[in-house]
Amino acid sequence: MNSNISFTKIWADDDLLELLIEVNDGHCNFRNEVYAGHDQLASFVEAMDTFKNEIHGGQCQIQLGEFDPKFAAGTCHLLFRFNTLGKLFITAHLQSQFFELDGQKVANEITIHLRADAAQLDNFVRGLAAICDQHSNDAVMITRSH
Repeated sequence: MNSNISFTKIWADDDLLELLIEVNDGHCNFRNEVYAGHDQLASFVEAMDTFKNEIHGGQCQIQLGEFDPKFAAGTCHLLFRFNTLGKLFITAHLQSQFFELDGQKVANEITIHLRADAAQLDNFVRGLAAICDQHSNDAVMITRSH
């Protein structure tokens, strides 16, 4: 099983995108659907484009969706950080859409820790920009676990 982060556009209208986000560390895989505004994704792409040049200690994070049962779909929080040696580390916290279980609203969630090369970050940012510009529906970042 390959280790990666992938964003796939499911649909979009004038205001929102629905994205399938999959995070896989080679041992476990978590997929969820999130809603994001076009501006929100474009801001993330802009921040990531700046971040990719901060290879000696920078960090960038994004949250798509909300960790709250009042909101539709799931949630994805990604933290990208370079250590002082220029190594890229990623923490992905994902939560499914809430559902009823024995009279309570619950959601499945996971935190996955990954590593990646700076070149893979460049490819991922280009892929996200292509989703924003409606030139593609997919962005993938090849990663390594542990």
